[in-house]
Amino acid sequence: MKKAIQLLILAGAFVRACSQEVTPVKMAALEQYIHSAGHPVIINFFSTTCSPCLREMPYLQDSVGIYASGKVELLLVSLDPAASYPHRLILFAAGLKLKVPILWLDEPDKAKLYAGIDKGWSGGIPASLFINNPTGYRRFFDRQITQPQVGMYIRELLGK
Repeated sequence: MKKAIQLLILAGAFVRACSQEVTPVKMAALEQYIHSAGHPVIINFFSTTCSPCLREMPYLQDSVGIYASGKVELLLVSLDPAASYPHRLILFAAGLKLKVPILWLDEPDKAKLYAGIDKGWSGGIPASLFINNPTGYRRFFDRQITQPQVGMYIRELLGK
């Protein structure tokens, strides 16, 4: 029952995030979503002060749009400090014209997230997790991905 409630809360957060709100999310709820997603998902971890993150986001968003028929979902998860939530993140999203859900990780100790997402993650950003639970596809990057690589990895994610 508790997991079902968490999933409902997270689903509501994603709906609100689509209207360009920035929604806080707890680590446990994010991990639950990652493990239960029944469709292809790319989760990009970023900070508003990370230059490589800023360069990567627009082409992540554009590439997901190109593969819309594959129903790939892109979630942006901010690792910014609490002082950035929500105003700095909202301005950041508007400046980059982001139209995908943006979540703010509401956890004081973000280091705990790293092992939960990928055991080899040292905490460097940008970082992206490409998952497709129905096919068993999972690939993690703790570096900036180039625009051509994004397309290639989305095709892998979709089994094309």
